[in-house]
Amino acid sequence: MAIFQHVIVLLGDRNIFLASAQPISDDPELWSHRLEERGGDTRDVTPLYLLFLLATERYPKLQATLAATSGRINVDFAPVCHYYDAALWMSRFASRVAAALFPPEGVQL
Repeated sequence: MAIFQHVIVLLGDRNIFLASAQPISDDPELWSHRLEERGGDTRDVTPLYLLFLLATERYPKLQATLAATSGRINVDFAPVCHYYDAALWMSRFASRVAAALFPPEGVQL
């Protein structure tokens, strides 16, 4: 049960997840055209930056990885995000403890 059927990820220093009930285009040319057309005053997002985010080989690899990976859905009364956050934090600083407390569920941290 996914809340949003359409998700794309913009890869960068921080990954940005865009989610919608409607399809989201991953065409950097379309995004660049819309940015220029609407006259957005942006410092960090430029047409070349959008091309970098969506047209590199990393983007299709990530999309394929996400499509092949299953995970639990975060909902109000069963917030799994805390589990994943703790597992990620522990894997960075105490990998042995993380392995004992958070056995892998098909997700590589």
